[in-house]
Amino acid sequence: MYAQLKDTHQKLNITTLHVTHDFEEAMSLADSIVVVNQGKIAQVGKPSEIFYHPSSNFVAHFTMARNIFEGKIIGQVSQEKVFKQTGWSFLLIG
Repeated sequence: MYAQLKDTHQKLNITTLHVTHDFEEAMSLADSIVVVNQGKIAQVGKPSEIFYHPSSNFVAHFTMARNIFEGKIIGQVSQEKVFKQTGWSFLLIG
């Protein structure tokens, strides 16, 4: 069904607004995604931007991210940030 919808959108060459609560559906159909939380825009971007760079905890949970850590930035080494989590320190690259 997703492939057929995507094909129809491309053949008609028109902007289509598709509302869904299913992130996988949005990822497979969209050129651009708007994530809305309680009536307010939480993030706008290409599917890869939303998935790989969520702007908030809400967006991260919506994209089903499994690597969410609580902690804080405690310093910097060159251009990279040092992240501290209870019992662990990480160098954030990228």
